[in-house]
Amino acid sequence: MDFAGEVLVVNFWYAACAPRRTEASALQELSAVYDGKGAQFIGANVYDQADTALSFNETYGITYPSILDVQDGAGKLAFTGTVPPKAVPTTIVLDKEGRVSTRILVQLKDPSILSTPISEQDAL
Repeated sequence: MDFAGEVLVVNFWYAACAPRRTEASALQELSAVYDGKGAQFIGANVYDQADTALSFNETYGITYPSILDVQDGAGKLAFTGTVPPKAVPTTIVLDKEGRVSTRILVQLKDPSILSTPISEQDAL
């Protein structure tokens, strides 16, 4: 996956996380809005095995990709020096240069919470 030159929204999650179940539709909605328009979304599952993660995505209609970050936590470790994702769910927005522009530590009930930081990066 190549995200160079695009805004990247990374959401750390796992299937049994109640807030994740609530925010899933908001993230999917925004992913569809920005698809092909300068922003991409990726999930980082920090707990589940592949079958559980895939089942969750099918149940909630998630179409953007997720990685499994279960074995070594490399996805979380990549952000440790700047904005460590200490809670799940955590959503991090990277600007077009790959720098962290926003970290959201609350459940995303309303997609507009992410619309502003994405739009500020000239996506759309």
